Order: sequence, then C-alpha cells, then structure tokens
Amino acid sequence: MVIEPSNCRFQLLMDHINEIESYNGGDQEYLNEIFTWWHRIPKHMNFLKHFCYEFLQSQFRSLLVGVRICTEFGMTKKSYDSLQKISWLFKQTT
Repeated sequence: MVIEPSNCRFQLLMDHINEIESYNGGDQEYLNEIFTWWHRIPKHMNFLKHFCYEFLQSQFRSLLVGVRICTEFGMTKKSYDSLQKISWLFKQTT
C-alpha cells in the first residue's frame, strides 16, 4: 500500500525537521515526536533490526575464519597487519 501525505501534513513534517533531534540518528524518534497518537511497537518486536545485526555478525565471523586460514598459509606483513585491523574492529563492535 502506498500512502501519499497531504500537503498540510507534509508541511508539518518539514517545519519540525530541524527542531527534533534523534537519540540514535534514525527517523523513528522524529516520527514518534510528530505523530504522538501512534501506538508504538515494543522494542523487542523490531525483528528486522535484530535480524540484520545477527546476519552481519555471522558474515564478519566467516570473514575472520578466512583471515585465520590465510595467515596460516603465509602472508606478507602488510596484508597481515591490515587483516589484524579488521579483526580488531570486529571485536570492538561485538
């Protein structure tokens, strides 16, 4: 279903776009502030967000397994250092 906002509602959204700050940079907090009458979905119901996070974690883990295998077969110091940085960044995000 595609919903087209009225010009009045669109103007309301545009008028407040610089006044409301989001706690995490997303648009959900902004929309919650504008449409206060909405029934909010509990945080644990946000399956898509959790699915994407888990998917990305699994992708990084498989990358790191590949890195470990490559280092056992011998690599240059420069390429090994760059792979270590990737591993360090992954550990910081998990």
